[in-house]
Amino acid sequence: MLQNFLYTAFRNFRRNGLYTALNLTGLTVGFAGFLLLGLYITDELRFDAMHTKADRIFRLVEAKTDADGKTSRIAATSYLAAERGKQDLPEIAETVKIGATGRSNIYVSDPRQAFHVQVWHADSGFGQVFDFQWIAGDRNTALVAPYSAVLSQGARRLFGTDQVAGKTLTIEGFRQPLTVTGVLADFPKNSSIHFEIAVSTSTYEVNDFMIKAKASNWTSHNFPTWILLQPDADPAAVEAN
Repeated sequence: MLQNFLYTAFRNFRRNGLYTALNLTGLTVGFAGFLLLGLYITDELRFDAMHTKADRIFRLVEAKTDADGKTSRIAATSYLAAERGKQDLPEIAETVKIGATGRSNIYVSDPRQAFHVQVWHADSGFGQVFDFQWIAGDRNTALVAPYSAVLSQGARRLFGTDQVAGKTLTIEGFRQPLTVTGVLADFPKNSSIHFEIAVSTSTYEVNDFMIKAKASNWTSHNFPTWILLQPDADPAAVEAN
């Protein structure tokens, strides 16, 4: 039976070659498009979903309306909005401000051998909110003290060795060297957080910009912020507040 089917199909193909070729091409393109769309949707649904508390982690988005009534959304907040949120809303278990501060020259001992690297800052709660794999260091304390730094696995090239915990490095423009207090495995591709080096936010406490931000700045949007809700919190209720 199968032989007859194949014979019939081959005969029809010879009789209607162009028509059959168009059908096969359409079927192939459609099937390939379906697979690509499925892969894209799967990747989007899994984005930032690697964390065990993913269903309770939310990134704050600030909506601003200008004089013309046009509303824009920015995925960052002011320093005070991030800090006061945790203080004023018991539904928030933890807040984490993390973001890029700019590219700087980083070196271990010789400024002539510096690497030009994007530097991030991160709050002390980073390890409690996100479940990235730690190769070295304590996730609970690595970003607490000033002049502490956490590196990605790939950033160990700065030292030319895998054993970097406890070593120091210098970032051009900082008042003193920083101590490496943790190393993270390279970030998954479907993570919105990727850095080579993150400096503890407390390092910037004496920075004039940070002092002003902590004192009275409610309107800037310089701090990408994530919140971790309590297990029994209602996201809609928190958003309304």
